Amino acid sequence: MEGKVALEKIKKRKAIIEHTFGIIKCLMGKISLLLSRKEKVATEINIYTTAYNLRRLINIVQFDELVKEIK
Repeated sequence: MEGKVALEKIKKRKAIIEHTFGIIKCLMGKISLLLSRKEKVATEINIYTTAYNLRRLINIVQFDELVKEIK
C-alpha cells in the first residue's frame, strides 16, 4: 500500500512541478543562465520565477481586478 501512495505523490509532483519548469524554460528560450556565481544565478532564477508567477496570476485573475487590488 505504501508504494502506491508514493507513486501517486510522484505522479502529482510531475503534473505540477515539471510543468512549471517547462514553462520557465520556454520563457528563457534556448538560452541557459546568463550569469555565474551562486548569488547572481539565484537572482536570475528569482526573476524567471517572478515572471512565471505574474503570468499565472494574470491568467487566473483579470488584469483590471489585479490593478485594483494592488492600488
